[in-house]
Amino acid sequence: MKKNLKKKPLRFSTGLWRFLLIASATVVVALSAGLVISFSRPKSNSIGNPTVIAKQPTVATSPKNYITRKIGSQTVQIDPQTGQVQPLTPDEARRLAEGLKEMANQSSEGLKQVKHADGSVSMDLEGRLQNVAVARKEADGTVAQSCIDNPQAGAAFFRIDPKLVEPDHKDNSASATKSPNK
Repeated sequence: MKKNLKKKPLRFSTGLWRFLLIASATVVVALSAGLVISFSRPKSNSIGNPTVIAKQPTVATSPKNYITRKIGSQTVQIDPQTGQVQPLTPDEARRLAEGLKEMANQSSEGLKQVKHADGSVSMDLEGRLQNVAVARKEADGTVAQSCIDNPQAGAAFFRIDPKLVEPDHKDNSASATKSPNK
């Protein structure tokens, strides 16, 4: 009876050895693929979001040899030799100024106070009187960030003409009819 209690060494069949070899090879291939994918991803910017890199130009070239690329929802023109983004056009600067005027509007004109039964007073700010986080890419590739609370600060940050963010810039005829002497 004691002879039967001795443990016999386990012997693997050929099929089990083949399975272990294939499984270990599969794990090595999967880990290698993961490493290749992780090293081929774009680097993160200072905020922590991945940098978006367009693979194919959407339009061959523009007259000044800029390559047009679709990045996110924006169309950006890049100099293929230097990698620099094309400066703002007057129309783009105007649209940026309009956006700054809307986002960083500090006017309380037209806002209504609402008195409640408990004696409290509230006001719908309609998206005004806010601070806005802005960022721009510098020539050396770094990202400059700021927080603005008025359109003039935004114009200075983006280096656009401050006259574009003046409140009366859109309607010069109305300001011309208002004379300080009358």
